Amino acid sequence: MQAEPKPRDEDLDLVALDTHDEFEVASGSPDPRQWAISAGSADEIVGHVADLIADQHTMRVRYLDVALEDTSHVVQRHLLVPVSGVRFAVGAKRVSLGLLDRNDLERLPAYTDFEVSRDYEEAFERAVRQKQADSTDEGKAGVEGRAWEASAGIPLVRRRAPHWAWIMAVILSLIGFLWFQEGRRVQREFEGIVAPAAAAGPTSAPLER
Repeated sequence: MQAEPKPRDEDLDLVALDTHDEFEVASGSPDPRQWAISAGSADEIVGHVADLIADQHTMRVRYLDVALEDTSHVVQRHLLVPVSGVRFAVGAKRVSLGLLDRNDLERLPAYTDFEVSRDYEEAFERAVRQKQADSTDEGKAGVEGRAWEASAGIPLVRRRAPHWAWIMAVILSLIGFLWFQEGRRVQREFEGIVAPAAAAGPTSAPLER
């Protein structure tokens, strides 16, 4: 399958989901926020997914905002990791970085603001290629040959329904409820008039001679 061409920096229109309420993870896609991040052949837990960075053009998550933690689970800094280099395990709620270990991650550029450039992705890919070149065949098989149950693809995103749409839905529901209540009130009034008349029976007017 032909690899998808990388967009130029000026083609990127990225949004962080936690700070853009108008976007959400699409139904059926995994939401890996707060999932643990494992790295290296030992599957060491090195942090967690803090946020998702999505491309508005493709409506797909492009980067993970990874909170890198020390051994005491204290966040040291944030990294931007391309989703093309990770594996999602839905059942375990875990994201694997494969061969990269803690030392490799600490050499990657820190993610300090939202001015995302191609340097992040290229630095990550260089680290992966270098790690693969340095790893033995045995080490590769230990990580890449592992079976990942319920492994999911790249999460998709969608726009939330506008706030006014929810407001209109509530207003229409209220109008429908009030209309129903008014109909019940009119029905009760009609029954209150008809029932006594029916109970009294028919009345006969005197015949004129």
